[in-house]
Amino acid sequence: LLFQESIESLRSRFREIHVSLSAQKEMPEHYPSSWLGPQITGHSLRFIESQFQDYDVMSRQLSNHFGAVRFEEEAMNLREISKVLIREGRNTIDEVTA
Repeated sequence: LLFQESIESLRSRFREIHVSLSAQKEMPEHYPSSWLGPQITGHSLRFIESQFQDYDVMSRQLSNHFGAVRFEEEAMNLREISKVLIREGRNTIDEVTA
């Protein structure tokens, strides 16, 4: 049995997140599994949120992990979403075989 998600639903829950960090420059040991491919460079954090709900929820999650931050979120097109999911699938396979 195959279930499909609507394009609107996919596009509403996948967001590219750009964060300006005030202090912490390392990923916390435990962060939400919905944060895909997090990368920190200097005072900037970038990741894909695969379960985006709204700005306030994301703001609380970021504050809980990093303290005071500023962030922007951008909707993603289907091509970008598929690239992220393929990359994450490869990373999972690499971790299992390592």
